[in-house]
Amino acid sequence: MKSVALQIGPLAIHWYSLMILMAIVIGTNLGRYQAKRMGEDPEHIYNIALYGALAGILGARLYYVALSWSYYSSRPLEILATWHGGLAIHGGIIGAMAALFFYTRKYRLSFWKYLDMLSPSLILGQGIGRWGNFFNNEAYGAPALWPSWWPTGWHFGNPQFLPWGLHIASPFRMPEYADLLRFPVDTTLFHPTFLYESLWDVGLFTFLLLMLRRGRQPRGNVFFFYLMLYSTGRFFIEGLRTDPLMLFGVIRMAQFVSLLLIAAGLGAILFRTFQKRAASPNNGKFDIL
Repeated sequence: MKSVALQIGPLAIHWYSLMILMAIVIGTNLGRYQAKRMGEDPEHIYNIALYGALAGILGARLYYVALSWSYYSSRPLEILATWHGGLAIHGGIIGAMAALFFYTRKYRLSFWKYLDMLSPSLILGQGIGRWGNFFNNEAYGAPALWPSWWPTGWHFGNPQFLPWGLHIASPFRMPEYADLLRFPVDTTLFHPTFLYESLWDVGLFTFLLLMLRRGRQPRGNVFFFYLMLYSTGRFFIEGLRTDPLMLFGVIRMAQFVSLLLIAAGLGAILFRTFQKRAASPNNGKFDIL
């Protein structure tokens, strides 16, 4: 798959950049719709989207570069080449949240209300943005072998690999799969982990949207459910990937951070729920969204 969508003279427009742009546009329009529905000024969403996107991309890049410093320290110009890939979503979340926090403080808006309001936009944007990995031939997994417990004769035409696996050309393979005698290009299929995460994100988007429409729950809960459930999916999907950033060579960095976020999200949900119930005069019915 070619990473360049359009070439105009020396100017190359990359699919990765287009996927990020599409995610921002769709997420912004969804956020404006939610703002109108929840009685907020939708014009704020344009500003939040602009600052959040810039801070999110910056945070995602700095996070990735920091964890891959052994590579970038000798290639400083590559730090600016975001179209080559290399954005870490956890850094993006930190950057976008920081932008939202300062914006809501400046205009005296409810940080938690806006965080809940924009959580569906955020997860949908992540699901769209993951397709940039497809065009960059990155974020794929190990060979997509049928599990050993799968019944013989139920292999849907391919007795060795799952039918939705990806062909990965040799220039884009990790060293452990570079041997084309053991892993031929024409027959070896790899897990499309970007697709798994994209589908998980779309499913979570639907759940968060329904949760937001329900209302009547402690402010912040929609975001904390996003944090907990996204991190749960990410933890398991990350285990299939072949190009993860490692922490001290022991555990995948994204899995370690995901465990922290699962604990933080669950703890915050329980704390805020019990706190609201204790303070509520109407037996736990929350009037918040």
